[in-house]
Amino acid sequence: MIVGHIFPKLQENDEANELKVIQMERALEYSLDPIKCQIIEMKYLSHERQNDINIYMDIGLQKTPYYEKKKVADRFFYFGLFCVINLF
Repeated sequence: MIVGHIFPKLQENDEANELKVIQMERALEYSLDPIKCQIIEMKYLSHERQNDINIYMDIGLQKTPYYEKKKVADRFFYFGLFCVINLF
């Protein structure tokens, strides 16, 4: 634990969390095609809550192709989260 700060924190946990973020960013960047990556970023990683209709309208996809791509992207994203959380 870091001593001497008003709000002490565990340095090891911060470093591990930063590594988790870096691993997820790399996984998104190198493993998914750009549209699936954009779906994940807009749906789960944006500061604003996005609904599916707005996302597929912004991306320019119709409903069925959007949900097909989202299904694959979601599986990858959840598997990646599971791996990152359990490996560190």
